[in-house]
Amino acid sequence: MSHHPQNIISEESIQEALAHIREFIERELELKNHGIRQQSEAIESLIRQRDELKQQLSAAQVELQAVKQVAEGKKQLVDKLLGDVARLNQDVEWYKRTYEQRSLFGVLKDKMRYLSNK
Repeated sequence: MSHHPQNIISEESIQEALAHIREFIERELELKNHGIRQQSEAIESLIRQRDELKQQLSAAQVELQAVKQVAEGKKQLVDKLLGDVARLNQDVEWYKRTYEQRSLFGVLKDKMRYLSNK
């Protein structure tokens, strides 16, 4: 290889161009690594949020089940009370028919019959 000035400049130019390429690649690599770190942090944050939401959902499901059980118990109580009210209304109607709609004579006659059977 002869050391002509043109060859030396050419080698220096190549070395300089390679150095620029190397710097460019290193900057690009650093930018990409930085982007990857940011995405990784974002993914970890989303995973934490998902886990928290799963826990909240689980707690809400447990609470919902408890509320359903309480509601079922109250529904049964309301149904029982409605049945009691219906029976009491029947009793009131019987008393109305027996003591309001019948004549005094009919009531006294029934009471006498009741007492005489004892």
